[in-house]
Amino acid sequence: MKRTIKLVLLALAGFTFFMLVTFPAEYAYQAVHARIKNLSLSGINGSLWSGSAGYVQYRSTPLGSLNWSLHPHDILRGHLETDFSLSSDEMLTKGTAGREIFGAAYTKNLEGHLPAALLGKLLGIKNVVPAGKLHFSMQRMEFSPKGRLESAIGRITWEQAGISSPAQAVLGNLNVHVSTEKEGIVFNISDENSPIKVKADLLVCPDGKYELNGKLIPTPAAQAGLSKSLSMLGKPDKNGVIKIKYAGRLPRGAK
Repeated sequence: MKRTIKLVLLALAGFTFFMLVTFPAEYAYQAVHARIKNLSLSGINGSLWSGSAGYVQYRSTPLGSLNWSLHPHDILRGHLETDFSLSSDEMLTKGTAGREIFGAAYTKNLEGHLPAALLGKLLGIKNVVPAGKLHFSMQRMEFSPKGRLESAIGRITWEQAGISSPAQAVLGNLNVHVSTEKEGIVFNISDENSPIKVKADLLVCPDGKYELNGKLIPTPAAQAGLSKSLSMLGKPDKNGVIKIKYAGRLPRGAK
């Protein structure tokens, strides 16, 4: 009798698992669409196991097409993971996204590139338009149940870093080391043989508050026009060093 019950339960579990992974992705999206704030998908094909969306938009910003492939066996290990790629003509993001059954969401081995201006738009930055291109390799990022970024580790290269508005300034290539400390997520920023020597630290706290401290040091290779543009960020001292210090809070939903 016990053996029969066990076999029946295993059969039911197997059937439920089969239905879950083969459930049409379009129906699944319609079921949860109202709960996904600011994110919309269209042109959905495939199943929860493996599928695609031809068009993805966050708020009013198009992000390209999405493909995913689920790791169904990970459910037995207490978490669910899927490999994914999000791509368009100007950006690419690929890696693995997961969620602990009784815990928070995370990503791992996240790699790709995107225009700095696009990231600024996604973060809701309005007063300054960043320029250049970002290449990133993030080993792991973890999020709270409410979607807030709580920890991160990885590296970012900001190619031809600068701003295009309200004034134009190009700092050259910047390297960013990302780590998580007790106070929050820390971005250590340094230049890579640029005409402007850069040394700065950005701290983003769990509540969304941020603080940027650093120095910009023009070298003899820096053009006069560039040095003048940088003066908008702060007053140079007698040695031409510009100290920068900013503090604020990320827009709600961006942290």
